Amino acid sequence: MTGPELKQIRQRLGLSTTALGRAFGYAGGDVFTSGTIRKYESGQRPIPPWLGRLAIMFDRHGVPPGWTASPIKTDDNTKHGDLIWSTCPLRTKTSKSAKRRSSS
Repeated sequence: MTGPELKQIRQRLGLSTTALGRAFGYAGGDVFTSGTIRKYESGQRPIPPWLGRLAIMFDRHGVPPGWTASPIKTDDNTKHGDLIWSTCPLRTKTSKSAKRRSSS
């Protein structure tokens, strides 16, 4: 994924650079989070493959509710710029097919 493609996705979603950074799970202040996304969009920083795939998923299906909330809660062990996924509201139940695959 290129920087301009990421920017187009963000604009289609109607998100600020800070909100998209929060949706990706970036911790830290709004200035840092926004700056990180701007660096991706401008090509100053390479876009990790996982982030590109997540951006495409958001583009196709939307950003899950609560993922753009600010600020992300961190603890004393969180470093500036860490990715925080523990605060994202994910489903914790395992599907029946996943249970069958894991027991085989």
